[in-house]
Amino acid sequence: MDKQTNGEIPIEDSVLEFIKNRETAKVREIDRYFNLRSERTVRRIVEKLRERGEPICMGNKGYYYSIDPLEIERTINQLLTQASGQLRTAKNLKLTKEKIETTGEINVK
Repeated sequence: MDKQTNGEIPIEDSVLEFIKNRETAKVREIDRYFNLRSERTVRRIVEKLRERGEPICMGNKGYYYSIDPLEIERTINQLLTQASGQLRTAKNLKLTKEKIETTGEINVK
């Protein structure tokens, strides 16, 4: 039986059960167990699960399933902090691109 589909079960559901049945599940552990060949694939699967409403939280020890509103709030805050950092990085990269387009140069400090 293929672990990626677990027979007839979609990979997202298999990963969800894997996370639910453990105290925590590290990205690398999920990747290896399901032979996904990419930690990014694991993150995308978790993202899909969250989009469909599964309360998958994250901490220093990995992903975990929680129905505790405080733990969910902590994960929300972590995700917002990450998103804010990515937006800041994109904004600065855009400014650099515009500087290169207008002056043909870049000043790196």
